[in-house]
Amino acid sequence: SRREHFGRNSQVEGGDGIATVDLAENSFDLMSAETVSLPVSVKNTGSETADFVVSVVNSDDFLESVSTKTVSLGAGQSSTVFFNLKTKSDLEDGAYSGTINVKSNGNTVAAESFTVDVIGEPVEETTSSFGQSQILWIILDVFLVIVAIFFVKMIFFAATGARNLP
Repeated sequence: SRREHFGRNSQVEGGDGIATVDLAENSFDLMSAETVSLPVSVKNTGSETADFVVSVVNSDDFLESVSTKTVSLGAGQSSTVFFNLKTKSDLEDGAYSGTINVKSNGNTVAAESFTVDVIGEPVEETTSSFGQSQILWIILDVFLVIVAIFFVKMIFFAATGARNLP
C-alpha cells in the first residue's frame, strides 16, 4: 500500500544549467529491508546542453547505499533515471526523509524530497519450505535405493536359483 503523490517538481536556479526534477512518487510505505524503484524525471530547462548529476542525499540513516546517475541533456530535453532504494534491515518504525539532488557543474540546480514510512519488519520464517521439501526428497531417495536393492537381490537370486535346480 503505497501513498502516491504526482506532479510535484522542484527547480533551483544556479550553475550553468537550470533543471527541474519530478518524482513519480514521493512517499512510500515500506518494511525494513524492502526495495522500491524510484523513477526520477530530470528536465533541462536551460538554453544549452548540460550534464546533470542526480543523487539521493540525506538518506544514509535509513537507506542502503545508492549510486549517483549522470545524464547529459540538450536544451528542453528530459530523461528519466531509476534509483533502487532499499531500506536498511534494522530500521525502527517511523517516517524518514531523503532528497533527490540534481547538480550541474557542482551547483545544485534542482531538488525534491521524498518520505519513507517504515511500517514493520519482514516476517522471518523459522523453517523454510525448501528445507522441509529437501528432507522429504532425502527420505524418498533412501526409500527408492532400498527398493532398488531389494529388486536387484530378487532378480539375482531368481537367476541363480533357476540354475541350481536339478
